[in-house]
Amino acid sequence: SSQAPEGKADGAKPGEAKVKRTASSNKLEAAKSKKQDQKLKAQEEKERARKEAEEKRLEEERLMKERAKPFEGLTVTQMREKRLEEVLEEMGSRMRDIVRRTAVALGAAAPNEQELDRVCGSALDADRREAYMRLIHTVQEPVSIPEGLQAELLPYQVDGLEWLVSIYANNLHGILADEMGLGKTIQTIAWLQYLKEFKGNKGPHLVVAPKSTLTNWEAEFKKFAPSYKVWLLVGVQEERDQLAHKLKKRIKDNKTTVYVTNYEQIHRNDWLQEFDWQCIVIDEGHRMKNQKSVLHETMTKMRCRTRMLLTGTPLQNNMNELWALMHYLLPELFTTTLDFQQWFVEPFRGVAGLNEYEVQLEPKDEAQIISRLHTMLSPFLLQRMKAQVMEDRLPPKVEATIRVPLSAWQRSAYSDLEKRTIKLLGSTEDKVETRKVNNALMQLRKLVLHPYLFMSEYKVGPDLYRTSGKVEVLDRMLSRLLPLGHKILVFSQFTSVLDILGALLQWRSHKFVRLDGQTPHE
Repeated sequence: SSQAPEGKADGAKPGEAKVKRTASSNKLEAAKSKKQDQKLKAQEEKERARKEAEEKRLEEERLMKERAKPFEGLTVTQMREKRLEEVLEEMGSRMRDIVRRTAVALGAAAPNEQELDRVCGSALDADRREAYMRLIHTVQEPVSIPEGLQAELLPYQVDGLEWLVSIYANNLHGILADEMGLGKTIQTIAWLQYLKEFKGNKGPHLVVAPKSTLTNWEAEFKKFAPSYKVWLLVGVQEERDQLAHKLKKRIKDNKTTVYVTNYEQIHRNDWLQEFDWQCIVIDEGHRMKNQKSVLHETMTKMRCRTRMLLTGTPLQNNMNELWALMHYLLPELFTTTLDFQQWFVEPFRGVAGLNEYEVQLEPKDEAQIISRLHTMLSPFLLQRMKAQVMEDRLPPKVEATIRVPLSAWQRSAYSDLEKRTIKLLGSTEDKVETRKVNNALMQLRKLVLHPYLFMSEYKVGPDLYRTSGKVEVLDRMLSRLLPLGHKILVFSQFTSVLDILGALLQWRSHKFVRLDGQTPHE
């Protein structure tokens, strides 16, 4: 059989194989050249990044030395005093900036420098604080109770609504820090209903709250502001995706919407950051005191017209916490991500031979700064205590300690257990384990609560209260108080005691709700 000539494929035309080999060779060369170009480009990029990092480092060193120049040659005490003067002056400057920012946001002329110096000077007496408040809350408008609010507000709650409206009208952010029980939720709902009726603002609004309170927020909106459609962002990923789709459609259609979710969902659903929210309300806003927390970082990124923190925890005299709150309320002015202490010692980093943290504030210096921070924060904060606003509405609190004898069963068991405990403590052994002693004391403690705590099973019936002196007295109190319509809270440090009390209440046919760490938010 005949063979094809060497270098020539079967059926190939003369020169075709050579052309194919040349094309293949060209592709290999091109690929090799491209790879070399990419490698060279990567090296150039790496070198450029190195140079930029080095330039940045040198610039930081230069700035650090520049900031440190005024402190060179000073003692630590002199450094601290000079830095304190700078900080107080800086805070006065921030106060001026806050006033100017408010004026610009409202399209008004800022006060002249002489007025700003008078109000924001270093000596802040009561009159100057009041003047500072007026400069921030420039817009004052009469506030009417919205017709769609299905609730009657107490006088101090009306004052709270007026303050919330002023925060909105002056393009501010705020902290409603009323003591627990004064109705921060109803005031917030009244505010959002007001915005809808009198400002034409239908949302979308976002409420971020602890998981255990989500359904309460939903119920309160349905009860007091039924015209608002409330969406709960909970459930599995598929359900949340469906809610996200519905929410986007409602926002597009400009429908009244309030979205309620918990802190964890904020981290899991990045799409929440896509919207321009009208009002973001953070329940238990004291969680925002930690400037380095994930929640603080996430919420600061979210766009909205008005930010409102709700907290029943009094603001402490902690500079870092107050600084973090100012950063959240006015991020464009308090731009640093450092906490206050870091910011205070920053200039000392460039002083040769000095650990910047050696320059600590004296208590009296801290008091000055904290006072100034409170003043800066005052236009954005409303805080009332029950003693202030409910003095004429609440009866005096009565506390009574009822001493209850042990039941016969408890006395017998306690005596036996006590003898064994004493014997253990008087043991001839060189060392009695602390764990054993603590365990014995815990057993005694449980016994005076209820002997059924030592039984894996027990019969539901009269012995539920007869065998425990405490439970017997509680049973008698409930039988008298419940028919009169009293609302009663019963607390225990042991969930096992709640089990026994629940069995007793069911046996007595008393309606009750149990709330502990295992209670689902639904």
